[in-house]
Amino acid sequence: MTDNHIDDSDIESKKATFISEKNDKQYFDNDRFMSDAKKLQESNGDLSQLNVTDYVKDKEKSIISDGNAGGLRYNIGFYDNQFVATGPNGQEITGKNPDELNKKLAQEYIKDAEKKGKFPYAKLRTFKDDKEFMESFARNFIMAGVRVAGDLPEDPKFWQNLKQEYMQKDGNSEEMWNKLTKYVPDKSMGRERKPEQNMGKFVHNLRNGINTNLTPPQQTPQIQKTQVNQAQMQKWMANSQSM
Repeated sequence: MTDNHIDDSDIESKKATFISEKNDKQYFDNDRFMSDAKKLQESNGDLSQLNVTDYVKDKEKSIISDGNAGGLRYNIGFYDNQFVATGPNGQEITGKNPDELNKKLAQEYIKDAEKKGKFPYAKLRTFKDDKEFMESFARNFIMAGVRVAGDLPEDPKFWQNLKQEYMQKDGNSEEMWNKLTKYVPDKSMGRERKPEQNMGKFVHNLRNGINTNLTPPQQTPQIQKTQVNQAQMQKWMANSQSM
């Protein structure tokens, strides 16, 4: 390698070096490595910029489940140069990359939900902080119409871009987007949620003529200081519980 010129043989040599550094419980992400190496080749970069930790990863990666004991669950690993999700009765679903695997798995959760008459739902647990897999899970499951939870991307920009992509698809709506992302942390979604109020404290204030559902809290007309019209109180309580 001279004058930062990278030959194909240099790339293969670098790959062989990285592969030799992994152990039997790890896999080499060849697609990601080749993509990064080719970019350096085209820009006259230097292969020394590549770090082995970006391409050598643990085989056992994740678990995707519906969150219920005995429910639909897949253990995900990487074997023989492909992702393998092992599910009920030893069923195996494979994919050459995270997107291919998650697209297939999302359909399994849709079929399972239809069979049970429930809204499609899937929860991800990752053994490592694998940003690529988390993003792939969130994107492919939501685009398929499956609500997501668990280990999810934290970057608000990711969710902004995903929402834009989702809303561009015919038939999708803001209401459904909110339903699919219900369990995504508010901070990641850039949304504010009104804190749930203590019902006991609400009733106490109501009996003293103060409706805390109003902003600012307002004194309500009273016949007696400690007595509130029961019909009014039931109405306020019903409105509070529905929020």
